[in-house]
Amino acid sequence: MSTVLPLNGGVIIADYLLNHKHYQQLVNSNKKQINTVAIIAVIIGILCAQYLPGIIPLNSVLGSAISYIVIMLLLRKVTI
Repeated sequence: MSTVLPLNGGVIIADYLLNHKHYQQLVNSNKKQINTVAIIAVIIGILCAQYLPGIIPLNSVLGSAISYIVIMLLLRKVTI
């Protein structure tokens, strides 16, 4: 539990920091989307928690948040 729960918070915080301007538009939309970048970031966070030395919950939060931000920024550069 201490490995999986904190990294979801890392992804949510990172998504808010990158996309908070678009949240109001999502309220009015009827689309349901799956954020594959968030799923990848969660997997990377789990791997960071399992294989990096240190505090496991902190590794999972930082691993998932940093990987989410990096992947999102890379995808934005590719699509722009």
